[in-house]
Amino acid sequence: SQQRTFRLLRSEVYGLETTRGLIESVRLCWDDEIYLVPLTSRFLRVSLQLFSRYVTWIQQGINNQWNIQSNERISTLTLIYSDIELMISRLPAELASYLRVQLAQDLSQVPSKMLSQIDSGFQSSLVTLEKLLPDILMVMSQELCVSCTDALQPLRGILATYRMTNKPPPTQHSRFVPNVLKPLRSFLYTKHGSFLSKNAKVKIAEIVSNVVSKKYYEMAKDLLESVKKAEDVLRRLSLGKGGNLSNESSNPLSKSTTNTLSSDSQKIGLQLYLDVSKFKSEIESFDVDLKELNNYQILWKFIQD
Repeated sequence: SQQRTFRLLRSEVYGLETTRGLIESVRLCWDDEIYLVPLTSRFLRVSLQLFSRYVTWIQQGINNQWNIQSNERISTLTLIYSDIELMISRLPAELASYLRVQLAQDLSQVPSKMLSQIDSGFQSSLVTLEKLLPDILMVMSQELCVSCTDALQPLRGILATYRMTNKPPPTQHSRFVPNVLKPLRSFLYTKHGSFLSKNAKVKIAEIVSNVVSKKYYEMAKDLLESVKKAEDVLRRLSLGKGGNLSNESSNPLSKSTTNTLSSDSQKIGLQLYLDVSKFKSEIESFDVDLKELNNYQILWKFIQD
């Protein structure tokens, strides 16, 4: 009996020491040498209190109340997320089997209603844990969003590259683009991500890509608007007094100048198109469905227009 029940509630399969402590404590509550049938309801209460304290501790981490370094907090939350997913998949069947094995000799003394309460009590605790998953994902994603949006800053340099220069039209994406989602890739495909399920990785990639797409759109829009405003000002100046465009030799801001400005605008637009196309392929490399990213769709439509 002991060997069989030990296999049912194995704490070592979980990544975080706190989770392992929870499972071990719950198992001990129902151990042959501790559990007493007449006190079944009290043992259930203690077991559920253990889950409740675990939940409270996680909520403190989500709300940044652990008083630890940011990197350590994210690492811990990553393990918690993985452990919760594992508990959801393992514990309902394991707990039900474990308790029935432990109670086998005294099953006649435990009302079926009590067994039902035990099952529903543990299930309720797991549902509470499952509800924390989106918040944990958001906390993990927020820090990545900051790092990735910071990597968009070189986008502003496109203006200086093409405005009033003789550079030929671009033929490839800017060098900074593959680095935009690099913090996300590093997180998902190194130590942190190794603990996460594929589904969790895709969800994090969706959140980060959508936030970065919003910032990308705002920056690209500001860039093109500033170019167009500058063009409008120079066109008005090029009209000169009386709107005479024919005397180009005496008018430094003549029609040839406005043509150059228009060409610069087209080059910048083309560079943005090439960059966002590359950004699109970077997002797709995380198996993200672009149709689910509203902010990316807005960015892509803006660039195409």
